[in-house]
Amino acid sequence: MSLGSLSLEGESGPNHESPGEGARYYPVSTFKFGVMSVFTLGAYHIYWFYKNWCYVRERDQSDIWPFVRAFFGPLTYPLLLRDLNDEEAQLRDEELQLAAAPSVFGPWAGYLLTSSLWRLPGLPGWLGLLAFVPLLPALRRINALNGPASAAFASHSRWRVRHVLLLILAAPLLGLLIAGDAGLFPSDEVQPGSALSSADRAFLQEAILKHGEDVLYFQAEYPFSRWDAGSLLTDQRVVAFRREPDTGKVHVQSATFSSIRSVTIEVGSALDVTSVRVDKRSGAALVLRLSTSEGGDRLFVDELGRRLPFGTAVRVR
Repeated sequence: MSLGSLSLEGESGPNHESPGEGARYYPVSTFKFGVMSVFTLGAYHIYWFYKNWCYVRERDQSDIWPFVRAFFGPLTYPLLLRDLNDEEAQLRDEELQLAAAPSVFGPWAGYLLTSSLWRLPGLPGWLGLLAFVPLLPALRRINALNGPASAAFASHSRWRVRHVLLLILAAPLLGLLIAGDAGLFPSDEVQPGSALSSADRAFLQEAILKHGEDVLYFQAEYPFSRWDAGSLLTDQRVVAFRREPDTGKVHVQSATFSSIRSVTIEVGSALDVTSVRVDKRSGAALVLRLSTSEGGDRLFVDELGRRLPFGTAVRVR
């Protein structure tokens, strides 16, 4: 993107024909389409679908609802591809040099697959950013229909101030989110033991864990001061710990599964934490505080429940 491609004007200037007049569908450069798709987390797909369906409605004088079709893009994409095939077929009848209509299934299946990747937990879910790739075949065909010299293609491909401001605001947030899922920043969620770094394991083995003890889940109460306080579920016991800020000494409360008399669970809301009180047969008790984000509290509690001896009282509030 060069400074020469940055415009302060609207879609059309004074005394100029609207760039949308005579355009077929919604042409835009593949570069801008890809960048905007990534930095809007796919919201630009909805906008692009919407503009294409607006063209179809006006062309056919039909009563379709462009926004509804755009919102359900993964389902309506094959309809758009078929419409594009029909438009190209009409132009072929007019003896324009266009290739035979390509398959609808391939791009549609690709879009369905990549759009569903957002459901994956953690870093793999960010592969959903590639959902724009299966839309590129249709985009290139639309661009070919209009031609690189068309006013619509030039106008839609131009970078305006609002686009640049969006990228400036979105880039740091997107980077932080991806870095958090990549484990570059401490997390405030319940995490599996496999997510522990070598430095984390070294600290736990020195301060808390017994020889041969394996961490199943852990929760840091203060994400940016990871090991000042937190909860652990290991293959041998549950642990609550807190480190004194002045001396650095770690105070540990724990209960082996066989020593637990009862467990009381107060389920938190989406903005709260789940509190788990573990009462020991000796009369002592410890309290675990678990984040509800991504259902981590349920994973922790379910695993704890599987390891409790038969007959242990479990109360949920």
